[in-house]
Amino acid sequence: EEHEEWHFNITLNDTFEEQEVSSNKVTLNLINDVPTLENVQIQNIEPTTLSNLTAGWDFLDGDGDEQNTFEIKWYLNEEHQTQLDNQLTVDSQFTSKDELWHFEVRANDEFEFSEWSQSSSLAINNSIPEVTAMITPNNITNSTNLMLNITTMDVDDDILNIEVEWIRNNTVFLTNYSDVTPFKLRSNDT
Repeated sequence: EEHEEWHFNITLNDTFEEQEVSSNKVTLNLINDVPTLENVQIQNIEPTTLSNLTAGWDFLDGDGDEQNTFEIKWYLNEEHQTQLDNQLTVDSQFTSKDELWHFEVRANDEFEFSEWSQSSSLAINNSIPEVTAMITPNNITNSTNLMLNITTMDVDDDILNIEVEWIRNNTVFLTNYSDVTPFKLRSNDT
C-alpha cells in the first residue's frame, strides 16, 4: 500500500557468533491509479415534468480505492445550473416539458479526481393530464337532468381538449344536442 514504511533485518550466524544487520527505512510512494467513471447517465427512463432527475455512474479504481467524494454540474439546454451543483438529484420543480438535461461529474478516490465525464442529454416528456368527473345530482328521479362536473389539471399547462361520451348499459348513448352541451343529459333521455 502507498505510504507504508518498510525495512528489513538480516541475522548472520556462523554458530559461534550472531550479528544482525538492519536496512534503512523506506517509505513506499506508489503511484496512485487515477479513478475512471463509466455508465454516466441520468437514471430516469422517459422523465416527465413530475419526475426527479437522478445522476448515476460506476466508479472504477485500479487500486481498489473506494469513491470518496464527487462533484456534479447540471445543465439545462446547455446552460450550467449553478444552484444545482453537487446535487445527486434534481427535484421535479426545476424541470418542464421539452427541456434537455445532462450533467457532468468527476469523482475522487481520496487522492485524485477522475476526469470530468458527461451524460447523454435527456428530454423531459409530457405529463399525462388528470381529470376527475362526477355526475350530479346524487338523488336522481325520472325528471332529473344529469350534469357532469369535470375538473382537469395539466402540470405542463397544455390546452386540454375534452371529449365526453355518455354510456347507457355499456353502449355509447348519442343525442342530437350532445355536441352543444356535452356535460348535460336531459331527463327525457334517461
